[in-house]
Amino acid sequence: MADLDTVEIIARCLCQANELSWKLPKSTLPLDTGICHCNSCRHGTGTLGGFMACEWPLPVPELMGCSRVAFSPRADVYFCATCGTLIFMRKRTQPPWTGLALGALEDPTAICRLTMHLCLADTKDGGMSVWLDRVNGARLKKYADADLQSEFEGVTAKGGGEGNLKASCKCRGVQFEITRSRELSDKAIAAQERPSSKGKYTAIVCVCDSCRLSVGCEVMAWAFIPAVNILHDNNEPLPDPPVFGTIKHYASSEGTDRYFCGGCGAVVFLTSKRRPKLFNVAVGLFHDESGARAEDWLCYTTSTGPENASDGLKRNFLTKDLTKQMITWGR
Repeated sequence: MADLDTVEIIARCLCQANELSWKLPKSTLPLDTGICHCNSCRHGTGTLGGFMACEWPLPVPELMGCSRVAFSPRADVYFCATCGTLIFMRKRTQPPWTGLALGALEDPTAICRLTMHLCLADTKDGGMSVWLDRVNGARLKKYADADLQSEFEGVTAKGGGEGNLKASCKCRGVQFEITRSRELSDKAIAAQERPSSKGKYTAIVCVCDSCRLSVGCEVMAWAFIPAVNILHDNNEPLPDPPVFGTIKHYASSEGTDRYFCGGCGAVVFLTSKRRPKLFNVAVGLFHDESGARAEDWLCYTTSTGPENASDGLKRNFLTKDLTKQMITWGR
């Protein structure tokens, strides 16, 4: 087949231990893409949006640096054992289904077409779909479940209730709790990263290249939580460094450390030497009765759209639409 009839697809993980290249016939493109918001995908990735993948028409290649783990009785996921990037999901259905993680793609613009949100009933509040109703002028379909039969109309969520906010990855190798915020005098915590309203923490949406690659999804949501408000193992304070349970560590750049579950690949924390007492905590890990956005606990910064939008805009896939809709939502 002539090169003019094909498109090269390049995917890689954050540490670049896994860098893959294929050519697909242009006739097979674009690959329809959906965002799965089910509880398993959110807790299995750490992202608020859950698993974002396009259907992959080829077998999963041999990935020497990847961990393959059972995501469910009928599905496996493949993620980099060094940096945690989610690359593939393989469902043992008939016929089998393979999903390529969108965030691992070098450039999805000519390859993928985002068409829908699914399993929104699990979110209760719609999760990230409230900021991504349309892409490239087309309205995304919003389905309640994986059967794609019933549209999501919202669920009346309960209040978050009393007690701590529980968090865990999908395999529960990483479990911890968040306590309510209190006024802190520590000058190491920047003012704009303090809780923005009483009892709540600031949360952001980030589309930088490093976060995208670390999780394998286009969009990452972080909550800024002081280390003293994170407890594990019967209310014990976090160890330093915060490695417990099945957590693995990867230094993504000088002064920036990322932590993910070695059992299921979920992103857990990001820490920076600039602010060692304040953690970025993956919002997708939270169990909150108010919904996936955990707005009983979090106040999202949306007035200017996602953080590091310049990285996302270079990809020209969904960041422009995400920015507009986040700003509108926050008004």
